[in-house]
Amino acid sequence: MRGARNMAYDEVMLKTAPPSSVTLRTYTWDPACLSLGCFQKYSEVNLEKIKENGFDVVRRSTGGRAVLHDKELTYSIVITPPHEILNMNVLDSYYLLCEGIVSGLNFLGVNAALKKGDDRELSTPSCFAAPTFNDIESGGRKLVGSAQMRAKEGLLQHGSILLDVDIKKLFDVVSKDENQSSRLAEAAKAKITSVNEQLGFRIGLEQLKENILNGFSDSFSVGFEEVTLDGDFFAKVDDLEKNKYNSAVWTENR
Repeated sequence: MRGARNMAYDEVMLKTAPPSSVTLRTYTWDPACLSLGCFQKYSEVNLEKIKENGFDVVRRSTGGRAVLHDKELTYSIVITPPHEILNMNVLDSYYLLCEGIVSGLNFLGVNAALKKGDDRELSTPSCFAAPTFNDIESGGRKLVGSAQMRAKEGLLQHGSILLDVDIKKLFDVVSKDENQSSRLAEAAKAKITSVNEQLGFRIGLEQLKENILNGFSDSFSVGFEEVTLDGDFFAKVDDLEKNKYNSAVWTENR
């Protein structure tokens, strides 16, 4: 699914989910897409490299830095009031939700853990190149990057679980300076990893997806039921995709 439609799906999920519910979605991107944080400068993007690679560009409704969505599984989770998790502050609820991801990765055989520190060694517009207090790591290297937002409708948290990673492509699209891009990519090799690298063998997206679902189910002691979406949901997605996430006013006007 294209980037603008993925972001429209997440927003409509937040606006239409039943009261006091937890909704989990996992998805991929086709073509690969660079998503910018809500307040990130569009001028940081290397449009020439994006066009050369055939990538999309979209702006998220959540904050944070740029993420290149390519060889990954993306998750989004929506929680609506009056669910008790919404009584927690943002950071505590963020940590709690990350437990589902960590649990799923551990089921898979990845030794993952949530880092609660702050590493500012790399200064870059890329989320994955700038480790922060809220990273899920494996082997001391970043594996999952996430962001959360709160609105009157509830909570939306989404993030990228790297199945594989092409570090050079990541820095090519977030830096207009080729020399700087190369330096950052070289430094980031020691800070970014992937599920397949940590396992030492290759798995597929479906296997990763199944384990993430099991991880959330185990962490929250709940069972998820598949939801059938109706025409009204898709009409709302179509509208947001066209008039917001595909809009230059939304994407470029920062």
